[in-house]
Amino acid sequence: ADGPRTMEISVQAAGADHDALVAKNWKKQWLANGREESGITADQMDKMLAYIKAARSDLCHQSFVAVSPSGVVVGSAACQLWSGPAPQFDGDKAGTVWGVFVEPEHRRRGVATRLMQAVIKHWTSIGC
Repeated sequence: ADGPRTMEISVQAAGADHDALVAKNWKKQWLANGREESGITADQMDKMLAYIKAARSDLCHQSFVAVSPSGVVVGSAACQLWSGPAPQFDGDKAGTVWGVFVEPEHRRRGVATRLMQAVIKHWTSIGC
């Protein structure tokens, strides 16, 4: 039997105009992974937006959105330089990805794969 069809989408680099959407999807990811809504503070959105702004400024942050042919954003992902402690690795830069989220009705159709391809391309462009 054939698996689900690959979804026709475009993956676009997202600027500050998409930060709120990326932050909302980050929250949706946490909830989908079992975090209780009660464990998310009232100021969490503000904290997430500040984190993205700082990462864009200091860590080569880039968000991506997956957009359906009708213009609906069905997924997002964010990436940047890693800034925490890390094991030894080849090279002087490492990238990290976070907030990979695809709306449930669009999953298993290649959306996250396409987002990750964009992330990897960005990492390459910044020397990771």
